[in-house]
Formats: sequence, C-alpha cells, structure tokens
Amino acid sequence: MTERPVKLAVGIGKVRATAETWDRDKIAKHGKLVEAKPLELEVQKQVDSKLFVLRDESGRERAKLGVTDTNATSLSLYDALGKERISIFVLADGSSTVALYDDQGLVRTMLSRGETAGLRD
Repeated sequence: MTERPVKLAVGIGKVRATAETWDRDKIAKHGKLVEAKPLELEVQKQVDSKLFVLRDESGRERAKLGVTDTNATSLSLYDALGKERISIFVLADGSSTVALYDDQGLVRTMLSRGETAGLRD
C-alpha cells in the first residue's frame, strides 16, 4: 500500500462516507528507505553476529547494534556527520535507558528504567 488515509468522514442521517488519501512518496519529509536491488541469490533468513554496523553511501556509520563488553544490548543512531544522536540500552540487569544527544555529543535527555533511573545533569 503506497497511500495513507489522512481524512475520513461519515455522515449521520443519510449514509455517506468519504475518504482522502495522499501518496506517501509525495508527502515524505524524511526521505525513503533505499531498497537494494533484488539479487538472484537466496536471501539469508537469519544472520548471527555480535555487532551490526549500518553505513551510508559515503561509508559513514549511521547505526550500530550490538552487545557491549558489559553484556548490555545497545542501538545507536548517528546523523549524516557521524555524530551520535540517540542510543537505546538494555543493561545486563534488565534496566533500560534511552539517551538523546546534542550537537556537542552531550546527553541532553535521558529516560531510564531500573537501577539507572533518575535525573541526570
């Protein structure tokens, strides 16, 4: 489905209904995912690894998913300049954290649950 419903109206009394849709490609503000061209090779159904690194066309890291040396699971997303902007962690004890970073790489907003919960300067 390439369209997204944006308006739905249902009349009372007389039965009538209208719907409007917009083509997602025309209203996308943040770009579309770049899809790889289909390969003639069979696609793997599972990939096992300790670290996955996603790079853009320039070779810059844009995302990293892995297990840290403290046995935490981490997902970090980077902007086009390679600056970390958001990180999601699940620690070995089960507590979790989401951190948002500013232009200088400092944590500006943090949401935590578990042992690490609390306010941060």
